[in-house]
Amino acid sequence: MPKVVPSVVPDWDLAGTRDYACAYACAAPGAKAAMLAWSVLEDPRPLRNHYAAFLIDHAPSPKWTVVVMYRHAVNAWWNIGGGVHSSSRPIHDFDHRPTVAEIEAVLDDNAWKFTDDGDFKLLAANVIDETWPGPPTRHFPDGIER
Repeated sequence: MPKVVPSVVPDWDLAGTRDYACAYACAAPGAKAAMLAWSVLEDPRPLRNHYAAFLIDHAPSPKWTVVVMYRHAVNAWWNIGGGVHSSSRPIHDFDHRPTVAEIEAVLDDNAWKFTDDGDFKLLAANVIDETWPGPPTRHFPDGIER
């Protein structure tokens, strides 16, 4: 696996990542989408995973969607978590622009990791403050956060 360097935004295909988020949100063409946060975690195998959270604005409709996605680093396509036995909601619709607390609650509901997680080490990540409706209350550790 190539070395991961901390940065403001990841070196992924950002347009493609945005398109996946909009598709999961069932957004119309031209919908506004902003990456809220992203991360890269890896375990000793090595299994490297990418994570991304987006806020989709469905204007002119009064609807916003938070989408939490992941993929294995070697895959091009993005997935959402969940299933019949999972209580997580990786696609969460709002009839108003969600608050910081509401976005952070969606991240919590989807087990978003802001630090190393057991065998998984946080290699790079960022909370993109400018895309949030207000200052986020949580960030990644110093040396990771940009």
